[in-house]
Amino acid sequence: SALLVSGILLLVSIFLMWGMISNWGSVKISRNSAFTANGREYSYLSYIPKAASDEKPYPCVIVFHGGSDNAQNFDGWQMELVRRGYAVFSLDENGTTYTETGINNEDLVVEFTNMIQKLPFIDPDRVVTTGHSMGGLYTIITNQECDIAGGVVAHSIRDDLTYDGNLAFVFGDADIFNRWSDEKAALFYSTAFGTDGSEPEPDKVYGSLENKDYKLIHWQSGNGSHPSARWNPDVVATVCKYAEVFAPTGTSLAPTDQLYQVMFFISLIGIGAFFAFVVNLMLALLKLPFFSEVKRPIPQYIGVRGKEWVFSAALTMLPTIPFYLICGYITAKLTAAAGVAGTGTRLFPVGTLNKFLLFIVVQGIWDTITFFLIFHRKKKLPFAEYGLCWEGDRSEN
Repeated sequence: SALLVSGILLLVSIFLMWGMISNWGSVKISRNSAFTANGREYSYLSYIPKAASDEKPYPCVIVFHGGSDNAQNFDGWQMELVRRGYAVFSLDENGTTYTETGINNEDLVVEFTNMIQKLPFIDPDRVVTTGHSMGGLYTIITNQECDIAGGVVAHSIRDDLTYDGNLAFVFGDADIFNRWSDEKAALFYSTAFGTDGSEPEPDKVYGSLENKDYKLIHWQSGNGSHPSARWNPDVVATVCKYAEVFAPTGTSLAPTDQLYQVMFFISLIGIGAFFAFVVNLMLALLKLPFFSEVKRPIPQYIGVRGKEWVFSAALTMLPTIPFYLICGYITAKLTAAAGVAGTGTRLFPVGTLNKFLLFIVVQGIWDTITFFLIFHRKKKLPFAEYGLCWEGDRSEN
């Protein structure tokens, strides 16, 4: 019965995930490849409504991922944009997925945008670009270099750029933007919004769509780290809202009407169902005559007991606080050497994430060495009397 239930749950999860991301079969999803002007191959994902045709061209949103991501990492954005009637294209940038290395991304995004805009089933007057982090930078660049409707920039600015075209910016309290010095922030405000260097009013429109100088800044609700901001529901809502402003589809869906988090939850259920199905299938197979003849009793692990537990816990946990303090000191020195300006935010000061990651690495190495010494049972080892205790055949342990 467990095998049947897990199998059914797995199939239902797959069906629901397919339905949500493909808008219940109305969108064709495919991975494609193309070549740059100098012959380098790159890949991209396309989400094309089956109703799109030369006679009925569709509005389009092109998604650019951040520096450590790939096209598929933004399937939540793509899904929500597809639900609102857009054809969506998501580019794999230099060295990601099937895209070759050695490609200049700033040239690539311009070539790609121009190529998509010329497709016969795409409305060239309703093309929008969007992206997070480095993808936001490429959104700015494509709006400078291409004749498109606008762009939604998530968590990205650069002080040596001009900000041509219709652009909506979204930032968060714990975003990398807060690491900029006051001088760079003032330069961004004056260049993009035409202020005297002071912060523009949130959600106020500067300029106009008609003059192609529409500018707006939105501060996302909910604090979070820079990498996680792309999954913030308010960020996704902002992308959907201003894509509709720049390239309207006439959708009746509100920006906050989102299903991508439900899809992610169902995917977790599907993963759990998959492992449950595999385990129960293996248990069922072990009951067959063939497998029952080859299987043998497995020694039972009864865990670390008494003084062994106290010793192993002390050896692994006592260095935790010194390790964390040392990692904080190293990170602070590296941050200062890199010349990072600003102090971050109240919850996420500069270097906190890097300090924590370095701590995990150092603590992980220490724990690995410790567990090897404790649990690698061999004669004449100093820790031979400590570690795992077994009942049953110990000849191979």
